[in-house]
Amino acid sequence: MFMCKYCLEQFEDERLAYILFPESRKNHPAADAFALKFCSRAHLVAFLQHISHQHQPYSLTRVAGNSRETFPAAPPLDLLHQMSQIA
Repeated sequence: MFMCKYCLEQFEDERLAYILFPESRKNHPAADAFALKFCSRAHLVAFLQHISHQHQPYSLTRVAGNSRETFPAAPPLDLLHQMSQIA
């Protein structure tokens, strides 16, 4: 189970759509605690718009079943631009 960072609802793991992770916490001993999980693309985009003024890079992972695709770390505004190009 996970909690969507945007809507704050709990979902089963199979509903996990995206994981956003602050690069500055990548080597932290409890790194998993900093993962921001989202139930949908719309919730991820809304969250990125909310934090678009930040310059801290985040890595983004798209989850589809058992496969994961990780995109290069970038600030939220750049990730929003990448999201507009990803189908």
